[in-house]
Amino acid sequence: MTEIEPPCYACNLQPVGDFKCKLFDACKALIDYQSEKKSVTKISNVELELMRVEELFEIYFKTVQECAHQTAEDKGQWADVVSIHDVIAHVHCEVSELFKAINNGGLVSRNIPCFTHREEEAADVILLIMSMAEQLDWDLAGAIVAKAKYNLTRDRT
Repeated sequence: MTEIEPPCYACNLQPVGDFKCKLFDACKALIDYQSEKKSVTKISNVELELMRVEELFEIYFKTVQECAHQTAEDKGQWADVVSIHDVIAHVHCEVSELFKAINNGGLVSRNIPCFTHREEEAADVILLIMSMAEQLDWDLAGAIVAKAKYNLTRDRT
């Protein structure tokens, strides 16, 4: 009798044949690791939950980062890139488009109608930065978590 795999911990998708959610193994490993860690050390539920949120954020973010970069490559967005300066110039253009969208008010996006044009342009900026991070092998997700933690320690200015 073959054992039926549980659904993905992230999206609740049931594996079918060889297909399963990209996050399935990562989430299972994370939950197994945390269960094992919890039984070995005394750690509060709040600390455990914060650790889980941070680790899941990194897993999800890195997966989206990889997908964003693959899509950008497939669409030829990296074909003419000579240096990091080219990418930063592209980021600047996307930020300018976001600026224009903000000035135009909360119009509905033509491409993704359940969002505003502002949200669409902000997503473009973030996806481009994610693709850049993947191309340059940067741990952007880890840096975001670390920077958010650091910002908690800063004095208000």
